[in-house]
Amino acid sequence: MLVSVPSPKPTPGSLRFDPAPGVAASSARLPHLHDDAAPLPARLRGSVMLLGNFDGLHRGHRALLARASLVAAAQGRPLSIMACEPHPRRFFAPGLAPFRLSCGGARYAALAEAGLSLIWTPRFDREFAALPPRDFIERFLVAGLAVAHVVVGEDFRFGAGRAGDTGLLRLQGRRWGFGVDVIKDVVRDGDRISSSLIRRSVEAGETARAVDLIGGSWRIPIFCAGLECYHVHDEQILPPPGTYEISASCRRGGNLGRHRIGIRADRHLTGALPASASSVVFG
Repeated sequence: MLVSVPSPKPTPGSLRFDPAPGVAASSARLPHLHDDAAPLPARLRGSVMLLGNFDGLHRGHRALLARASLVAAAQGRPLSIMACEPHPRRFFAPGLAPFRLSCGGARYAALAEAGLSLIWTPRFDREFAALPPRDFIERFLVAGLAVAHVVVGEDFRFGAGRAGDTGLLRLQGRRWGFGVDVIKDVVRDGDRISSSLIRRSVEAGETARAVDLIGGSWRIPIFCAGLECYHVHDEQILPPPGTYEISASCRRGGNLGRHRIGIRADRHLTGALPASASSVVFG
């Protein structure tokens, strides 16, 4: 019998995540989640922050992370990242088909593995989307977070109508006293690596290509929906219906071996996975 179980979704003020496989459930290892509901702790002000959407961490994102980590270490500052909820694509086009490469708690767990001290999770709502670029900088980067340095990709845009660009960010950085690094695109086989490119690979069933662009495994949390049947987060992108070879893993980091699963047209996964399986892993 198939049982429908709602997918868990984080909400402002109640964000949480389970540690990723291999990450101990220790407050010393887990980053602080800040959604602007309360003042940022003083020890996390003055961070080096990656700005963007960061749907998972692919090779391009890791180039930004590598630079930000170097700056943070050299200056003795916390390392932080911006991760809007909901994703801006969902806000502007609520009818979109599921597109997220990494959802909910799994998204934050993956970021935790990157050694971050702070994950800033602004609520992407009508007010946030309407902020002029300079207001975004002054209200959040300067007053709210007091960033010491920001790292962005070449295509970074911000503020109402995506009017803010890297030139304006550099100009305002000089005015307010924070550094700015703009990292060149990472190219693979002639293509600029982006979340959109990875999504297209997934939609085409090219999971090996998607894993290569990510630069590591692609993990999808699963939730039991009946005998040998599982469902995924409502916004989780999936490959086309078919049969796939994956690894299964449990919540505390154990690799449960290789398995074959089916993906159905109704977005349910089927297969004889171990009872403790909490994720399927491509790659």
